[in-house]
Amino acid sequence: MTFTTAPAGDYVFVNNGGVLEMRLGSATGTLVATAAGFASGSTIAGGSAGSVVFSNGFTLTITTDPNPYSWTSFLADMAVGGNSNLSINGLTPTTITATTARPQTYTFTSPGAGQLTLTGADGTSQTLTIADMAANETRTLDFNQLGVSITLQTGPAGRTAAQIVSDLTGTTNNTIVIEGTGNVSTLQVGANVPDTLQLEFVSMLSENLGSAAFKLGGSSGLITTLGDQVVKTIQDAHNLMSALDGAIQTLNSRRGTLGAAQNRLEHTINSLGVAVENLTASESRIRDADIAELSSDLVASNILQSAGVAVLAQANQTPQAVLQLLQR
Repeated sequence: MTFTTAPAGDYVFVNNGGVLEMRLGSATGTLVATAAGFASGSTIAGGSAGSVVFSNGFTLTITTDPNPYSWTSFLADMAVGGNSNLSINGLTPTTITATTARPQTYTFTSPGAGQLTLTGADGTSQTLTIADMAANETRTLDFNQLGVSITLQTGPAGRTAAQIVSDLTGTTNNTIVIEGTGNVSTLQVGANVPDTLQLEFVSMLSENLGSAAFKLGGSSGLITTLGDQVVKTIQDAHNLMSALDGAIQTLNSRRGTLGAAQNRLEHTINSLGVAVENLTASESRIRDADIAELSSDLVASNILQSAGVAVLAQANQTPQAVLQLLQR
């Protein structure tokens, strides 16, 4: 019997009313997957191979002896001795989430010990510091600047930071391919995290323009189906007019939405320009000394010092004059 496509961890197989449950850690641990029979049915023919495919794709491959092998017998065998326990070491990425990531290929590299860098094909990158993972630990590496997060799971032996970096930068595991053609773009328009602007881009092809009942283009559009006969009858002309009115309304609505976004972006650009100018002026005021003012302060300080010396000298001469008078 072999086990394929299994993430690292300690697992326990539990018979729950004829359904084989695969749980993480213990018989009452998190339910990972279930299987209710062999892939071929309730029995595997004698002297042949069969499989148990769990709900998440985990597969047990079974080779039988000359006698047929039933699902009931298999459940009984799984409950004998240590057959219900399975330990798999290593590191497994269980979940990859791409929220705002651009569709492209991302590659893992390591710039130094305990460092993991994810770089997109467009050159954008982010580096995280990796720490050791304990036995059967689940941890998420959040490359939030790229919009990508990876959830990792270790086995009973755990994984050191060096091993994690080595696992993810190996030639067979070092890339993530994000596919898709999302029509929503999120723009950062301020200095704070919530300061974002979402723009939805809608296709303005003729197949998407028209009224609810009639579209201009596409396989079922008026222009495609009727061609140069599109206004052959009065009803056809009315249908075309309805489609054109709908298309104009859609275009005006999208132009209004994009225009409002453009106005907000222009306002943000102007505000940022003012902020940059104010910051530059503040930095200049802090860095640049007022030479004329400092020179005046220096002269005043020198005058006060000279006056103080003169007063002290005068004060010292008065007692000497009194002593000379008494001596005469």
